[in-house]
Amino acid sequence: MIKFDLTNLFFQGLPETIAIAALVCALIGQRLDWKKIFAVGVLQVLTIYLIRLLPITFGIHTFLGIFTLAIYSHLIYKHNLLNTIISSIVCIVLLMLLENLIQQPILLALDLTMEEANKNDLLWILMGWPQVIGLLAAALLTNRYNLRKGRVVNG
Repeated sequence: MIKFDLTNLFFQGLPETIAIAALVCALIGQRLDWKKIFAVGVLQVLTIYLIRLLPITFGIHTFLGIFTLAIYSHLIYKHNLLNTIISSIVCIVLLMLLENLIQQPILLALDLTMEEANKNDLLWILMGWPQVIGLLAAALLTNRYNLRKGRVVNG
C-alpha cells in the first residue's frame, strides 16, 4: 500500500492537488484565480488524506477524489457541474498518464519497485514533482489558449 503521511501530504500531495485544481479551472474556462485554486487544492488534499485513512479497497479513493474535486470546483468556481465533472476526469486521467510515463522509467533506472521507492520520503516526493510541473504547464497553456480565443470568464 502506498504511504500517504503528513510529509507527503504537504510536499507532494498539496502541490499536486493545487496543480490539478489549476487545470480544472483552466479547462472550464475560468481565469486562474490562485486563491480559489489554492482553496480547491487544500480541500481536495485533506479529503484525499481522510479517504485514504478509510478501510476501503485501494482505487476507490480515485473515484471519490474525482467526485470531490468536481464538487469543490463546482462550488468554488461556481461553474456548471457537468463541465467540472468532465474536467476533473480529464485531470485525473492526465495525472495517471503522467505518473506512468514519468515514474516507471525512474523506477526502472533505479531498479526499484513502487513500494521500495515509497519507503524513501525524499525520493517519493521528488518523483511526484514532474507530474506537478506537467499539470501546471497544462493549466497555464490551456489558460493562455483560452485567453487568446476570448474564452475566459472571471468567475
